[in-house]
Amino acid sequence: MRNFVRTILFFLMSVISNFSIAQEVSPSIFDTKCMRPEYPRSSLRNEETGTVYFALLVDVDGTVVDSKINQTSGYRQLDKAALTAALLCKFIVGTKDGNPEKMWVTWTYTFHLPRNL
Repeated sequence: MRNFVRTILFFLMSVISNFSIAQEVSPSIFDTKCMRPEYPRSSLRNEETGTVYFALLVDVDGTVVDSKINQTSGYRQLDKAALTAALLCKFIVGTKDGNPEKMWVTWTYTFHLPRNL
């Protein structure tokens, strides 16, 4: 019986040691200057506020190569300003199993009216 248990344990240990879990690291922002989009003048004048939820496809060189809005702010100008700023960002590349890989990252920006309006 002991030999059977040892054989099973040895087998399980060899299977587990050969089983690798994929480790994924998402891209992260590199250039913090791009984090604040310019508030569109028409949106300021109309006192529009809102939050834009979007996804960015970051390439292996850290540039944004695609984007999509997951949830709109409700205002086309605010959505456009947020995406325009995000497309200018430079990211630290995401990796999978230690290798650079193109991947999607989610991002959010909220537009608040300045207090001095």
